Amino acid sequence: MRSSRSFPCQLTLIALAAFPVTSQCELGWLPGEPVRDVVGYTPRMVSWDPDGAGPSGFATTICGEFSAGTLANGRVAYHDGTQWVSVGTPPAARPTAMTVHAGQLIVAFSGNSTVISAWNGAQWQTIGTLVGGAPEVNTFTAYQGALVVGGRFGTIDGIVANGLAQWNGSTWSAMGAGINGEVNALAVFNNSLHVGGDFNAAGGATALCYAIWNGSAWAPAPNFNGIINTLAVRNGTSAANSFLFAGGTFGIIGPIGVGITATRVARFSPATNSWSGMGSDTDDCTALMVRSTGISSYEVVAMRYRSSGQSNSLERWNGTTWTSLGPSFQAAPIKSVLYAAGGYLVGTSGGVGMGAVRQLVGATWQSVTSPGTDLVTTHVLDGGTDIVIAGAFGVRRGAPGAWHELGSGIVGTVRVLARMPNGDIVVGGAVTQAGGSPASGLARWDGSAWSSFAGGVNGSVAALLPLPNGELVVGGLFSTAGGVAAANIARWTGSAWVPLGGGTNGEVRALLALPNGEIVTGGAFTFAGTFTNPTPRIARWNGAAWLAMTTGSGFDAPVDALVLDAAGSVVAGGSFSLHHTTTMPYLARWNGSNGWSAIPSIGTGITDVVPLPDGDFVVQGAGLVARTGSPMALYLNDAAADLALTGSGELLVAGAFTRAGDVVAQGLGRMRTPCPATVAPAGAGCAGSTLAAANLPWAGGTFRAVAIGLPTPALALAVTGLAPMLPPLPLAAVLPQALPGCALHVTADLVDVVATVAATSPSQVVLPPTASLVGATFRHQVVALQVNAGGAIIAVTATNALLLTIGML
Repeated sequence: MRSSRSFPCQLTLIALAAFPVTSQCELGWLPGEPVRDVVGYTPRMVSWDPDGAGPSGFATTICGEFSAGTLANGRVAYHDGTQWVSVGTPPAARPTAMTVHAGQLIVAFSGNSTVISAWNGAQWQTIGTLVGGAPEVNTFTAYQGALVVGGRFGTIDGIVANGLAQWNGSTWSAMGAGINGEVNALAVFNNSLHVGGDFNAAGGATALCYAIWNGSAWAPAPNFNGIINTLAVRNGTSAANSFLFAGGTFGIIGPIGVGITATRVARFSPATNSWSGMGSDTDDCTALMVRSTGISSYEVVAMRYRSSGQSNSLERWNGTTWTSLGPSFQAAPIKSVLYAAGGYLVGTSGGVGMGAVRQLVGATWQSVTSPGTDLVTTHVLDGGTDIVIAGAFGVRRGAPGAWHELGSGIVGTVRVLARMPNGDIVVGGAVTQAGGSPASGLARWDGSAWSSFAGGVNGSVAALLPLPNGELVVGGLFSTAGGVAAANIARWTGSAWVPLGGGTNGEVRALLALPNGEIVTGGAFTFAGTFTNPTPRIARWNGAAWLAMTTGSGFDAPVDALVLDAAGSVVAGGSFSLHHTTTMPYLARWNGSNGWSAIPSIGTGITDVVPLPDGDFVVQGAGLVARTGSPMALYLNDAAADLALTGSGELLVAGAFTRAGDVVAQGLGRMRTPCPATVAPAGAGCAGSTLAAANLPWAGGTFRAVAIGLPTPALALAVTGLAPMLPPLPLAAVLPQALPGCALHVTADLVDVVATVAATSPSQVVLPPTASLVGATFRHQVVALQVNAGGAIIAVTATNALLLTIGML
């Protein structure tokens, strides 16, 4: 029996009047696990004293684009001995060069505009703006009291400078006519400024990759037949032990045919006024550093880049040849070398492996870290009150910063996680051991110990489907379960394995239970049951036989994910691009007798799908995560691997990333709406009857509740109202059969008759997908009329009432 008023319409009208239409309910990333290593791009590093004359001393300081600790968009930071600390809030642009001048930290930033900024102890202050082509600063040095900048630019603060300019503390000036090309390196030696790079003229005269400025004019300099990447100086006690060093891609200095051979690294001696080569290593030199080791002794270190395998190494010159200083490692080219705190440090132009800042400790490279983890998560699951994650580290449960291993862990690869109705956790994959005992393909954690499933399966598990009755359906690539023949799919009854007919002829990768109890399975198979029953990549098990869900040739590639949408239709995701002859890329909806229809989504194979209450989906494929409908990409700085949606409406993303949106999130991203749905008590029930929410009231979804402890047989009425009944209405005032203390706490704006089975009644309220409903509240309660065999009312009871606030995902 319904009232004459329509609850959804009335609720919408009231909400439109009371709440402005909002577009501020988009999912937002939450801070996650801190990042242990520096991850990203760190091309420059210096030693700098952050507090000047204070007690802290010099610290390794880096610039670039990186994550470290809790810094999500780090651009300039120093290490305080424990963690990386941001230097204020730098400009939102890519740092390209850094130096310390007159005690100040100077950094060049390249973005929509290229600026040079100085940190004055409280804030970043722009001291120069560059324009011309795609301007960029590559290097700094100090010369005759001025700050000199080199790079690729035309003008600086309106002064025509052509790649080279100097700052006297208040104004910029050019250095002659500058250079024609790009400056990579600057060094002061013998009272002159030495310039290296990729150019062919200086001051209008020919100068190949190398030039000398004497303070007022360009002086003659030999030509280099390749790019100079780096310059370094050894200022000794005399001309005999003072040298200028150059590194790059060159092989000859001077005229071709009569020049000297200098393969990648060369040294200039003022004592002989000549250049000479240093060894015959043909690998490009990206950085040089020279440090004194005594009054007359010094050490030269070169960073080499080997394009073959992208292996980089730090090498030390022993006087006659280059020898490795620590092991080589895989990374992008390393452009920065620093000696600090008794050891060598390097910075990369793209952190790979251990981290983008590494220090040589003994014979190994170690990351310069902050508190955090190096978590790489491959699977994630809503654990009910916490989160369950899996990866190479095993299986853990908890929350960011507070994880604990489940028992003594598992051995093998986890491909899928599931939570049973009683809260137990099941893992599936190529699992061989759990809790120190043998396991075959899958194992179960009951909160205190691991157990196997009576022999498990003789292959790998790729899909798990817990059933409401506590049974479990398992899919994968196997031929037996517990010794029973089962072709890639089987059901665990709690005590025995049961095959599902003849199974499938290929791997099962996805499982889904329909409301009528049927099971849909997707994967790489083409037949289910028998070879006379074609079911290309998807099929339905009705409890007795396999049924096709496709026409013609079906899907042309595997189905990897299956879910029900907000309307209860089956949605499939995978690597397919066609259904029979119809273009249907990666995401499709089953319309029953009308077949399949495409759902616009990301342009890549989909391996995971999460349905949202408003009808949109969050999908994952090829490492990307996006929301359909908009479509809206959810930014991660590395690959995603798995998705889950918690009962509270929080989206969980597992992967190898370190940053999610603008926050640090090592291996696990969490998205939460700023418009949450909530359920709260709104009045007590009577006679042991209880009403509990089965989910949350999301706009565009269906709110569901379950009443238990009802009398039987009974007629149950689900009462929904927009306001509280004030004061509560004693049911005895309306129906004398009402038990003592029973009251109606809800205005009867909508009354539904709901079924009662075994003293339990489910009820629901459909909520429109309207943003204006966000924040609106309503109330829900169930009243039960117990009847006798003749249909007469003999007792009336009522559950507690719930106060519900509508949210939006």
